[in-house]
Amino acid sequence: MLNIYKEQMDESYEEIFQKTTISADIANSRFEKNLSFGASVKRARMFIDGVRVRAITAHQNRVIDQLYDGKELITINKNIGTTFRIMKREEKQAGPLSPSEFAGMKIAMKTAIVVDAWVLAETKNAFARFDNGDLTTMISSGTPVDFVKANMEGIVARTQAKLGRNLGGLTAITNTAWVVDSYGLAEITQYLMAKNTDFSKAVFQNGLVHDLKLNYADIYLSENLTSDIVLSFASNPGDGQKLTIGNFTFTFVSTIGTTPGNVFIGATANDTRTNLANAINAHQNDTPTDTAQYIVFKNDLSDPENPKFDQTLFAELGWVATNLTATNKFSLTGVGAGRQLVAGTYTGYAVDSNVVHFYYGKKGAIDVVIQQEVDTEVHPDPYQRATIIMSDKLLGIKTFADGKQKFLDVTIKVQ
Repeated sequence: MLNIYKEQMDESYEEIFQKTTISADIANSRFEKNLSFGASVKRARMFIDGVRVRAITAHQNRVIDQLYDGKELITINKNIGTTFRIMKREEKQAGPLSPSEFAGMKIAMKTAIVVDAWVLAETKNAFARFDNGDLTTMISSGTPVDFVKANMEGIVARTQAKLGRNLGGLTAITNTAWVVDSYGLAEITQYLMAKNTDFSKAVFQNGLVHDLKLNYADIYLSENLTSDIVLSFASNPGDGQKLTIGNFTFTFVSTIGTTPGNVFIGATANDTRTNLANAINAHQNDTPTDTAQYIVFKNDLSDPENPKFDQTLFAELGWVATNLTATNKFSLTGVGAGRQLVAGTYTGYAVDSNVVHFYYGKKGAIDVVIQQEVDTEVHPDPYQRATIIMSDKLLGIKTFADGKQKFLDVTIKVQ
């Protein structure tokens, strides 16, 4: 029976993972059978930087230039997986539906989301960014661009121009892709509708919007993009004032109490910012605990169909919060968090910047080496009438110097 669990899990996992991950399409993805954590995988590449094009003179010896192997390596430094239990009664009540097969499909989707988030986070490693300054001067200004229909013509033309300049004319601007979120896709759709584009054949697969292109570039849809938020936060909030980031509301209090989301108001705004940062970062742990500075959000999965709060949803946003003491600011980066809005009754904050990072550039610029098949182990639970299933995937991600030239970090204004 344990072997059947493993076979069903492996088969459904791999089928869905390959179909749902965007990174398999936009990155230079290599699936390898034999990987070990900490190992280095060589990227085969010959450097021609030292080879010159010269005028040739008859009867004179030629200068011989040297090709060399860069010996570039990707380290397999990410190990992700799941561990869960299937009870005997669940197996009996499942009827024709195999619990392990169903679990394999769902876990593959969750794993693909994490892998895509990590790959798309490499967007920030681009050699050049594209922002509002590029729309007028072709020089980035640091101000994010409004990705709206009215600006679309300029964005399309000038991103292609900037990418072409980065490439230095050494390669054609072909095999390119945009990776945008739902709001970005809505603006693209309106822009293309004005051009009488036929949407009747547009379908989604691996995030790709088939038969829909933006200036010859494929369009991919993902909600797992990286976001960056910077808030000015120079004065202490009042007791009971709130700050909402995305779907999570934090309440600043003078007495910590027991309400999830409470953040203690410190002696100074700097202390309060530190408490808020620690509260957010604590939720990256599987089991965050309350402190004198904050009360964590608690899991409430009493109704699995409609959970009041699921800690994994917070953790999977990939938020890292930082108190910027020197500037009285607060920053928040979310790998895979996507577009997040900030609001609240606390009036002392101001949004300095709130951006999400769209990818535009050539496919294959980011290198990914990933384990070809999921590593599944199945064991009987020694304490329950149940089966424990564990799954692992190994991978490494890297953007090499030449890859950074092949795409742009298009910084999009959220608010």
